[in-house]
Amino acid sequence: MKTTNRKALTKKLLVLWSTVVRESASHKCEWCGKPATQAHHMIAKAQGNTLKFSTENGVALCCACHMKFHNRDSSDGWVLFKEQRPYSYEFVQERKHQLTKLSIDDLRGIEADLLSQLEALND
Repeated sequence: MKTTNRKALTKKLLVLWSTVVRESASHKCEWCGKPATQAHHMIAKAQGNTLKFSTENGVALCCACHMKFHNRDSSDGWVLFKEQRPYSYEFVQERKHQLTKLSIDDLRGIEADLLSQLEALND
C-alpha cells in the first residue's frame, strides 16, 4: 500500500534513509568505529531539502560521536567527512542551497531509490 500523506511518507523515508546510511557503513560509526546506532545529516534537513534523503549527506555515527557533533564545534566532524568521503563532501557542498518543493511523486521516486540501495546492500 502506497503512503499518500506527505508527512507520513516523509517520516517513512527518513527511517529508510537512516537504515541505508547505517547499512552502508556496516553499522559501524564512521568516526570512531563503535557500533553505529544513528544516522546524521551533515547538511541539516531544514537547510537543504534536496539533500534530506540523499545518502551522500548521511554519516553513520554512534550516539557519543553524534552528540559531540551537535554539542561542540562541528568542524572536527566536517574535517573527518571531507577526509573520509571527499566525493560526498563535494556533493553536499555543491547542493546545500538547493531548495525544491518535492511532490508526492518525487518522494515516491526517492522511496524506490532508497529501497533499491538497501536491496543492493543486502545482496
